[in-house]
Parts: sequence; structure tokens; C-alpha cells
Amino acid sequence: MSSSGFEPVICLGVGATFEDYNRISKNTALDLGKNLLERDQEVDTLLYSCPHWPLADTVEILEKKYNVTIVSSFNAIIWEGLRSCGIKDQIQENGRLLREY
Repeated sequence: MSSSGFEPVICLGVGATFEDYNRISKNTALDLGKNLLERDQEVDTLLYSCPHWPLADTVEILEKKYNVTIVSSFNAIIWEGLRSCGIKDQIQENGRLLREY
């Protein structure tokens, strides 16, 4: 990430194996994000790189409460798929990427 101009502050995970992905609570990503953002006020972006995380509600909550950008692989995949099909709908309540771009 540094070679692309991004400076990672911290990398966190839940230690789940592939077989555990479907057992990750929808609150896990939210709690992890809240803890990080409350611990370090200078963080401006969170990247959830695994598309298997249940993030549908988390992205919008964290973006609004902490005024940060949330990048999630799942939302990026959805956005790219819609745009590739010529669909330019704005989707509310699922984060800035799907709402504004």
C-alpha cells in the first residue's frame, strides 16, 4: 500500500480461517472499526479487504459516526459489477461508494 501512496497505520484481523467466515458475527467488523477509530483519531480510512465479511450495515454506520471513508471489497465488487452493466443507480444506506459514485 505504501508504494501506492497510502500509509497503513495498523493492520487488524480476527484470525478466522476460511471455514470460519460464515460464523463471523455482523458486529465483529463494526466493533473492530469502532475500537480502532476511537483509539486513533487520525485514521481517515478503513479497508476491509475480505469480501466475506458481513459489512452491509457497518460501512454506513462507521462513515457517518466517524466521518471516515470505508473501503470494503464487497462494496467495490458490487459497484464495479453494476457499472460494468451500465447501471448507475445510487444505493442508499450502504456507504459513500455506492451512494455517491
